[in-house]
Amino acid sequence: MRPVPAASVLRAPLALCAALVALAPAGCVRSRREVMLIVTTNIACPTIDRITVRISRGAGSTAYTWQRTFALTGEGCSTTSNVGMPVIPLSTRADYRLGIVDSLRTDERVRIEVEGLGLSGVRSVAETDFVDDKVYAVPVDLSLQCQNYEPCASGFVCRVPPGTAQAACGSIYRTPGTLGTFTVPMAITAHDTVEMGP
Repeated sequence: MRPVPAASVLRAPLALCAALVALAPAGCVRSRREVMLIVTTNIACPTIDRITVRISRGAGSTAYTWQRTFALTGEGCSTTSNVGMPVIPLSTRADYRLGIVDSLRTDERVRIEVEGLGLSGVRSVAETDFVDDKVYAVPVDLSLQCQNYEPCASGFVCRVPPGTAQAACGSIYRTPGTLGTFTVPMAITAHDTVEMGP
């Protein structure tokens, strides 16, 4: 696996598995299960100058297994109200990546909530499944077009379909390796998947 700079990717385990691996019989190798959250935004500081990422198990769950708030860097970002927060380079020109590793190995979905905070706010949600021996990208965009968008039906959230600049209601659930569905007919292609290997 090609190394990725530590500044751009963090790992958020859903359960600690080091002890289980240590106790596993010799020769027994557990297949890796991981999704790669990729956060992008077209909103500059100070409109949003920090984000909160919440991760939980199960559809619609709010029992978070991992939650962090990060300060953003760059021109216009707050340097006083975000003191003490870990800093990430998310901006209109740079994404933020978080590897989410499944250690419990259940059939429960992973639910990811990303909220941008500052002078204004915007929130997005995605749910997907883990798959053995695969790392799937889960893109989540904090979009200016979604700041004042009308509420979507249950199971949907405001998103901007690729190749458009218009907000639409997209499904929260995404089959691994896809962008999910939208409530209006649009030409949407599935997101590429990458097999990272052991």
